[in-house]
This record gives sequence, C-alpha cells and structure tokens, in this order.
Amino acid sequence: ENSKYSPHDFYTEFGSWDEALKAAGIDRKQTLLEDLNQVAEEVGHVPKTSDVNKHGTYSYSVYLSYFDSWDEALEQSGVKERFETESRESSEEMINTLQSLYNQLDRVPKPTELPEKYSPSDFSREFGSWNKALKAAGIDKKQAILDEIEKLLEIRGVRRPTARRILEAFGTVD
Repeated sequence: ENSKYSPHDFYTEFGSWDEALKAAGIDRKQTLLEDLNQVAEEVGHVPKTSDVNKHGTYSYSVYLSYFDSWDEALEQSGVKERFETESRESSEEMINTLQSLYNQLDRVPKPTELPEKYSPSDFSREFGSWNKALKAAGIDKKQAILDEIEKLLEIRGVRRPTARRILEAFGTVD
C-alpha cells in the first residue's frame, strides 16, 4: 500500500497503532469480534484458529494480542454460545423426529425412513452413529428386537424357550 505516512509516523503521533485507530473512531476489538462472527458464518461452526487464519481478515495472533485467550475471543463474540444453542436445538429436534417415527411406525425406524429434511449422516455426525442417535432418543433397539421376537413367538403359539426347555430338548435333563 502506498501511504504518504509510514508506520513510524503513526507511532510518533499517536503512541501506538491502536491509539491511531481509536483516534480515527475505529474500535479494533469490535472489528475483531465482527470478523470472528463472519468467519463462523462462513465455516458453519465455532471457528478454529486455522479457520480464522484461512477465512478471516485477521490472523489468530492478532486475536491473541487483544484477548487473553482464543476461548475468551470466542466467548466475547458470542459465537460459542450461539453454535452450542443451535446444536442443542438441532439435537432436540432430531431426537423428536426419531421418537415420532418410532411411535408412527410402532417399531425402530430405519435410517432410510427419515424425512427429507435429514440424512442418516446428519444423525451420525450429531450423535456419533445411528445407534447412538436411537439411544439418545430413548429407543432401545435391542429390546425392540427382543419384543418383536416375543410377538412372533406368540403369534405362532410357540412358548418362550427357557433354559430348562432347551436342556430338555437336547435330552440333558432327567
């Protein structure tokens, strides 16, 4: 940039670059917080330091000169709280969707039965796996399978096998 003033001129006149910005009515801290929010919107999650270095106007080191830590910058920008709240709301909505499907189908839903709004990978990303998502929704897949076996046995008039009946069937009980 071709400025008619050198950095030394700003330091001589104002004592520091920050004081020069302040005299010009520029709040550097607020500018940094706004930039951090812009990066968060661009990446779609709480930014990491590498995200700021790649997408931001200012580097991570500039943030450290204005804030005691990266976490403090995230806290003051409101980014951390906003994404945690959105994530909580998203998780709750996903859980409600699973519970609703479970009640409608009267069985454990399959990933392919999700409404168009979601993909199975959304649930894996949010909860770690499809089964963990079911568990978070209070759906006990193992018990549901056992209940289904019980229903089928009942329909066919078969008595539930007990250890004694199994042993009798193999002729090991006198």
